[in-house]
Amino acid sequence: APGARAVVVNVWATWCAPCREEFPEIVRLYRAYRDRGLRLVLVSADFDESLPQARRFLEEQGVDFPTFVKRDEDMRFINRLHRDWSGALPATFVYGGDGRLVHFQEGRTTYQELERRVLPLLGRARPADSTEVHS
Repeated sequence: APGARAVVVNVWATWCAPCREEFPEIVRLYRAYRDRGLRLVLVSADFDESLPQARRFLEEQGVDFPTFVKRDEDMRFINRLHRDWSGALPATFVYGGDGRLVHFQEGRTTYQELERRVLPLLGRARPADSTEVHS
């Protein structure tokens, strides 16, 4: 992603309860740090027949940016993302701006956990983002 300092990729599905539980926290983290270069890529593993529910869920969560649907064959998709990933959902991947994977997590994540992984990649806020008082 151009201009990205960190990219969070989250693979989720409407039929996955932990996915739905963590989802608002992931979106909240994205909103908190997108101005500092955080990008969020959401990949639904829903089957075609449940895509209407997936779209409705995204709307309810206030997701107003493009998201993706897994179209690849399961094992190929899984291995392409991470060879140690069992395919269990949710799955979250954190990449640096250089495209290098820095964190991979299977199962539910939290705002705090993701923030801990993402902040070092975002670096310090640019001076324009902060007001300094000079005496």
